[in-house]
Amino acid sequence: VGEAKECFAANDVRVATAVRGPWLDARQDMAKLQKQVEGIEKKAKAVTERSQRAFDWLVESTVGHASVAMRKDIKAKGKSIEALYVELAGGSDGLIAEPSFNNYLHSLPGIRFTAEQMQLLFQKGSAGGLSRRVFSGMVERYF
Repeated sequence: VGEAKECFAANDVRVATAVRGPWLDARQDMAKLQKQVEGIEKKAKAVTERSQRAFDWLVESTVGHASVAMRKDIKAKGKSIEALYVELAGGSDGLIAEPSFNNYLHSLPGIRFTAEQMQLLFQKGSAGGLSRRVFSGMVERYF
């Protein structure tokens, strides 16, 4: 779409003043094509927005399932969220690394996430891992 718009802009000067002949035909053809490109752009934008909403729903759903499973595990083991965080982070000052988080989630009974879902869950964190705040928010999400 962007390439088509650039092409129209580059050639608009040539056909703008045409009143007859092949340049007029070209101007009319370009006007029709511009309308088609605008229609395609609107459709692409709508598809992108629907895709983003579906992606957001998928993230929320996955986080919700993980949150429920983590809370059940915390309750069953009689741990606090803080204690689980320290255990997964390997200390009170660190971040939870992706492998540690993934291993923990895979250890939970009755829940299985795909590799893509695991990436969705972990994207909530920063580059180095899940912070205490992000992890707590994830666990307490629907509490």
